[in-house]
This record gives sequence, C-alpha cells and structure tokens, in this order.
Amino acid sequence: MVSSGKTPPKIPFARLKIAQRTEKRLTGSKRERYALASGKVPLMPEEMLGVCYVLFGDEEPRIAAAARKTMLRFPMERLLNVIDRHTHPKVLEFLAEFREDTDNRLFEQIYRQPDMNDRTARLIARRADGQLCESIANNQTRLLMTPAVLVELHANPNCPDVVFVRAESFLRVQNSLPEMPTARPRTPAAPLADAPLPGERSKKVGVVKGLDLDAEIEAALSGSASPALSGQAAQGPGLEMFDLDAYDDDLDEGADVIDDPLGVFRFDFRDGSEDFEAFLISDSDSEDDEEDIGNTRIEQKIREMTTGRRIKLAYKGNKAARAILLRDTNKLVAVAVVKSGRMTEGEISDAAANRNLAEEVIREIARTKEFTRRYQVKLALVNNAKTPVGISMTMLPWLNKRDLRNLSRSRGVPNALSTAASNLFKRKYQRK
Repeated sequence: MVSSGKTPPKIPFARLKIAQRTEKRLTGSKRERYALASGKVPLMPEEMLGVCYVLFGDEEPRIAAAARKTMLRFPMERLLNVIDRHTHPKVLEFLAEFREDTDNRLFEQIYRQPDMNDRTARLIARRADGQLCESIANNQTRLLMTPAVLVELHANPNCPDVVFVRAESFLRVQNSLPEMPTARPRTPAAPLADAPLPGERSKKVGVVKGLDLDAEIEAALSGSASPALSGQAAQGPGLEMFDLDAYDDDLDEGADVIDDPLGVFRFDFRDGSEDFEAFLISDSDSEDDEEDIGNTRIEQKIREMTTGRRIKLAYKGNKAARAILLRDTNKLVAVAVVKSGRMTEGEISDAAANRNLAEEVIREIARTKEFTRRYQVKLALVNNAKTPVGISMTMLPWLNKRDLRNLSRSRGVPNALSTAASNLFKRKYQRK
C-alpha cells in the first residue's frame, strides 16, 4: 500500500470480492503485483476490479498507474455485468469519477446500487443527461438518502425543469429539502473527460510539494524512471515520491484546493459503515444482550434519525436494527431492509409470514428470486393474507401434498386461494 508514514488501511478483501488465494499475491514482489495490476493474471472480472482498486494505492507509481489503466479500460459490457449491490462503494466511486467513456449505461448501473456513497450519487447527478436525470428524480429512496443530489440536478443544465421540480416537491413533502441556490444555470455541463485523475492536476490545483504530477504519471505509464528521482541530486534530498496520502494531506492543508463541495477522490476503503455507531451495525455474540439493546438504545437512536438516514441504516444495520426498521411506518425504509441483501434465511422466512408488515415489504420478498427459491419462503408467502393472490397462485404448484391440503382448508387466506389449492390437490392427489 501507499508508503506515507501512516498506518496502512486494513483491506476488506471479502468486501472487494478478492479470493484468499489472491490476498498473498497482493503483497508479493513488484513483478507479481505489476502482473496483477496489468490484468495479466487470469481472475474473475469482479475480483479483477477489487484487485486493481487495491493496487491503485500501491507505493510503486508504476504499479498504481497500471492498476488505474486496467480499471479505466475494463470492457464496458463486462463491467455492466459485474457491478451489483455487493460491489464496494469506493470501486463504484472510482468508476463514476474517472471512466471517460460516455456510455450512459454505466452511470445508470452504478446509480441503482444501494451501497453507492453520497459523493458518487452527486457526481452522477452532476454529469447526467436528460434521460438519466429523469431516472434520478424518480429514485425516491436515493433522494432521501442523499438530498444533496437535488443540488446537483439544480446545477445540471441537462436536467429539464419539470424533472427538477418533481424531485424538489418530493423532498419538500418529506421535509428533506437541502439548501438550494436561487437560480438555475443555463450553461453547458462540464464534460466527463475534464475530471482530473488521481495525481493529475486540474486547472485549479497546482503542483504539490514541487512535484510535477503530470510528468510522474506519464513516466509511470511508459515505464520510465521518475523525473523527480532523476533530478533529485540537483534539487537536494527530501523530495518524496508521489503518493495519494501525501496528495490528500496537501489538499487538507488548503494548498490550491479545488473550489468544489465534492472535493477530490480519496483512496480509502470506507463503505459507509463507519458513519454509524457500532451497536447499530455489529451483531452481538449474546442474543440476550442484542435483545436488550434492540429494545432500548437502538430504538431510541433510530427514532432520532431522518428518513434518509434510516434508509442508509437499513443497508448497513445489524439484525436488531433490521427488525425495527422492517416495521418502519415509512414503506421506503421497510422495503430497503429487504433490498439490503443482509437478511438471513430465518429473517426472510419470518418476514414473509408476518401479517403485520406493509404489503410493499411482502411484495418485495415475493419478487426477489433469491428468496423465493427457498421452499419455506414460498410456504410462508402463500399462507400470508398480505401476499397478493396473483403472486400466491403462482406458488401453489410448488407446495407438497401436506402443505397444499392444509392451505385448501385454511380460513386465514383469501377464498380464491384456498379454492384453487383445493382444486389442485384433488387433481394431483385424489383418484377419480
């Protein structure tokens, strides 16, 4: 990792989809790391993205530049296939910031991911075309999670007024309207290609510590020696190699900082969990302790949260937090728990059978194939009166003899469903 005198960040290998067999190679020789960064080692596409992001922070500029190049030239079709809700938020941010292709599908794919961080959401809203602005305005969950997206739509001349007004009205009703400028611009949006790459200077950022970052990056890409090192004898000792942490430090100290509320891309592994207290995201080893905390401290903390923050917690929270949020009166919050992908088999089965949950939650469980592959979930859904009859009907053929017979006799489900179950039971199991 970057050598800057700081404690190296702990790499979340599993979160980055990096297999155990690849972990050791990431700390191997320069030659091996360069081969990984260059894409010369056969890896699954999702693992390749994680590996290249880790090596993007390598202390060797040549390796870091190769990793960046591989990520930026990753085939679009393959990229669209591997980005999902499990993709690390920093990988999503990197792609949104630095990919120079104008394929709008990439922005759309990234924007659909619930784990996308706030900065990524704002970047995409800032650069979106009219069609994508429409999708952004329709994504009410993200608007609540990141109200500042509205600020970017306001500044984006590609965003039609009617689309902006729709998003603004929604946030106003939800009491989540951010502070807005007074007038909308009518100037073209800055092209994506203008975004500076890590270590590159934008027009508003000067040379850091006397180091020509443009020259360093070009040298790294070409495999040439560092211009800084070659001129070190003439300039005297103490000139450091380019590294991302030092670059960040200079920006923190206010040296020619870009005048932008989003700031610059920072290399780290933050995934949003650090924004919440440990008792909200860490599962306790003791069920008694978990229940005690869930009934007191967690409930109190959740009551104090805005709707957007509760949605964020739905994607990050522990079992106790999920149980509370699943019953939230705001359906967007409750549905977000199901969409998080963090619920266990037992939690899903219990939720599918719970008649006190909002119908939208039951619908979300029923439309998720990952859940309905399990027999217990199917059985819970057909026996839940909250499940729409049209959905329950499609699950009848999967029931075994005993469960189908019990359903045909049940008075807790709609008559149409019990009648259909009875007819199916007679056709399959009763002789004429």
